Amino acid sequence: MRWLEIVASLVFLAFAGVQINDPDSLPWVLIYSGTAGVSLAFGLGRISPILLNFWLLTCLLPAIPLLGDLVGAPLSSYASFGMADLGAERARESAGLLLAASWTAFLRRRNAKESATTSRRAAILVLALPFLGGCALATPWSSAPPPIKAIQIPAEVPQKLSARSHVLRRLHNPRGTLLANDGTLLVAVAGTGTERSDGGILRFQLDAGGHPRSPATLLANQHSQNLLALVRRDEVFGVAAIKAGENEIRATAAYYEGPSRILTIDDSRVRTVGDVAGNLNDIVWHPGEKRWFAVSSSANELLRLSESGAPVTITSFPALEGGQEAVPGYLRHDPRTDELLVSLFSGSPLGEAGGDGTEIIHGAGKVVSVDPQTGTTRDLVTGLTAPTDLELSADGNTLWILELCDSFVGPVRNRREMADTTTHGGFRRFSGRLLQIDRTAGTVEEIARQLDTPTNLSSAGGWLLISTGMGTSGRQIPGPDRIDLPLEGRVEAVRVSSESFAQKKSCSPTRILRRRFSQRSLLGR
Repeated sequence: MRWLEIVASLVFLAFAGVQINDPDSLPWVLIYSGTAGVSLAFGLGRISPILLNFWLLTCLLPAIPLLGDLVGAPLSSYASFGMADLGAERARESAGLLLAASWTAFLRRRNAKESATTSRRAAILVLALPFLGGCALATPWSSAPPPIKAIQIPAEVPQKLSARSHVLRRLHNPRGTLLANDGTLLVAVAGTGTERSDGGILRFQLDAGGHPRSPATLLANQHSQNLLALVRRDEVFGVAAIKAGENEIRATAAYYEGPSRILTIDDSRVRTVGDVAGNLNDIVWHPGEKRWFAVSSSANELLRLSESGAPVTITSFPALEGGQEAVPGYLRHDPRTDELLVSLFSGSPLGEAGGDGTEIIHGAGKVVSVDPQTGTTRDLVTGLTAPTDLELSADGNTLWILELCDSFVGPVRNRREMADTTTHGGFRRFSGRLLQIDRTAGTVEEIARQLDTPTNLSSAGGWLLISTGMGTSGRQIPGPDRIDLPLEGRVEAVRVSSESFAQKKSCSPTRILRRRFSQRSLLGR
């Protein structure tokens, strides 16, 4: 037996041993231990050319479909052995297979003809084995992401409250906000929910001192819908999301029974891209796929949108553990995994039209991660109650999640009953909160509390903008200090690390905080 075969056998056995703790360990243990066995048999002189040829094909053929990933993979793919980036995983998979195939091919050649040149090349190869093999470690056989333990929200979340202030007040159901690259602030307004067409999109310009001027109305006279008669909760739908893509800004006008409209914003003009069946409450641009994606909360689906807005269903979310509908509400692109994160609000266990409107399973909501190509879904954060929007830091390590409220209370049967009494109107007012999650450490903190039905979240420099106050404007609701208050829509700001959004420096919300506006002045009424 020669030393080359001894070293190679030990190296490949070490590779096989490292794979034992991996989620899909069996194929890789077989490949590496089999290669070690072939090398050992060759050294003992007890191997046939037929076996060498068979093992060479066993290692080489599965690598062929992955060669494109290997050739196109950046060097950073081999700097870490994590399993988050699917392209990097496939590149390392092909490297591992080619490593085993190359060694087997060398043994096959030596079996036919010995040469000093080949021995020198083999020595170089053996010296490179630990490095090349390390690139192939910790990679599953398939390209599907391995199971990752979900973060469970504890019953008692530690508080680390951040600085908080009002940006805008007395809006009628503000929804999506976007701090655009030109320094303007766009705000979607769903409207009063009184079946009047008073929703729209507002744009706030900043003066030389950084103060927002009275806004321009980019879009007006949009239908506003209240689901009170159906769900017995003061729940308003209308213009919803505003998101930036690669070269455009898009928005949605979302309605419960649909169709919803996809809008594009170009300077001071808003035009319709297309209509989509269902309630498209949120959209997002995927930079890797170069596509827009959306969630339909009425159909419980994740959709990929074409240029004209025509949808293709990526996945349908099944019923949750309690039998209630998943109700996907909001989504974000995850820079860590290139997947899509979707919040599942969790429906009533008796159906939207069942019960008295207050049925909810506490802690049944979650955030899931979805592969945009295959639709493969896995839990990311569990134990949430009525989660709405979410946001991520630039590196994807910090995740922020809004919870609309902690319970459903005070249902109402009609508008008159709601107008004549002080009531929560289905959602416990001022019980919403903002959670901050460190995905690496798995820690959860509450950085904002006593939010009034927060629906939308967006980043702005070192701040997070939160849209609050869903429902019929002006009606009396229980306040946080047992004082009745008129319901009003607001955009609030919560301070987070200024380093969290290093890629978004177009404007600082600290300037926006200096003034407040009324809905009347905003819409010119």
